[in-house]
Amino acid sequence: MDTTRAIFFVGWVLLAAAGFYLFSVNRDAALKRRFFPWFTLLVGILFVLYVIRLGFSLPTLLFIIPAAALITFFNLRGTKFCDVCGSTVRRNTPFSKIEVCPKCGARMDSA
Repeated sequence: MDTTRAIFFVGWVLLAAAGFYLFSVNRDAALKRRFFPWFTLLVGILFVLYVIRLGFSLPTLLFIIPAAALITFFNLRGTKFCDVCGSTVRRNTPFSKIEVCPKCGARMDSA
């Protein structure tokens, strides 16, 4: 494994561990709201950079970059955080609404 791939691998592992802690273990909804957009954008950008690093052709990149942007948009739009219990709540479909927290039953007025 060359150095660049090792760095990317370690970076992804650290990013996954940080994401797991921040958005699954941590119960501070305000902290989650502050970091989630930056975290999601960072993951999308790193994915695109890794695809570029792998040397995919231009037509493939012209498909991957908009797809990554769309996935990032839907992740940002479809993830909410419960003020009562701090749960990370994701929409079932891109067009559904989150009305109550599935964990504690609190109303999700900001959803």
